[in-house]
Amino acid sequence: MSKKFTDINGISIEYYSLNNEMSGFPLVIIPGAIVGAGDIVECIKHVCNIKTIVISIRGRWDSSKPETGYSLNDQVSDIESVIQA
Repeated sequence: MSKKFTDINGISIEYYSLNNEMSGFPLVIIPGAIVGAGDIVECIKHVCNIKTIVISIRGRWDSSKPETGYSLNDQVSDIESVIQA
């Protein structure tokens, strides 16, 4: 398991990558509105035996917390940048 960050237009997005040695498409987990990846990754690492990415959306946990930029399109772009990282 490793904690990583990706940058999209100056916004830093935190994510955790688990089981990278496994092939195939990853399971992507995006915690709810009031928690971040760091809140649940410890539990997930004990039950997920597949390639997994856990993302803290902007404004949560250690991701950037800009004053603006919380539209659906912004969030989708953040998620895409993590998956492509």
